[in-house]
Amino acid sequence: MYKATVVHTETTMRLEAKAAVSELLLDPAAAIEIKTTPDRNKNNIMEPLVLEPVLADLARFNQELGPHHEKVAEAWNSLGLIRMHVQLDPFAAIECHKEALRIQRLQSCPSLKLAATLNDLAMCYERVRESERALELYLEAEIVLKRCAASSTHPVTISTDRCIARLQRR
Repeated sequence: MYKATVVHTETTMRLEAKAAVSELLLDPAAAIEIKTTPDRNKNNIMEPLVLEPVLADLARFNQELGPHHEKVAEAWNSLGLIRMHVQLDPFAAIECHKEALRIQRLQSCPSLKLAATLNDLAMCYERVRESERALELYLEAEIVLKRCAASSTHPVTISTDRCIARLQRR
């Protein structure tokens, strides 16, 4: 019974995250109307209010530059990082990073930003215990980094290599 409850909860969380992202896709300008207040962390210290500016950027870039612009992808990626690391919601983060990735794949050539987004998305999949999907994304990031001729000392390259090694040891 416990396992069924966990699966049901994860499915519900995924559906809620997809619905929230779908709503933003339909009307990014409405994103700035979402009430965002600082939360207190475990030490009762106010967390910085970072969500509101990113939502405002997403709405503004979408309106001014169009939904397929690189800046819109960057805003989606930033929103995914907030969802993952500040709000601790990996399911919502996955949806945000997938939208960033969709836009970045439309660009003419692979970039370090694409590799970083692949890494961010892979990290989210690791958090929800989908290691195989995470490894696929890290390996794709490795290919992108090679196409970009990224240095072996570049932070994204180092991160990608470490994550691949860690997942392949399992």
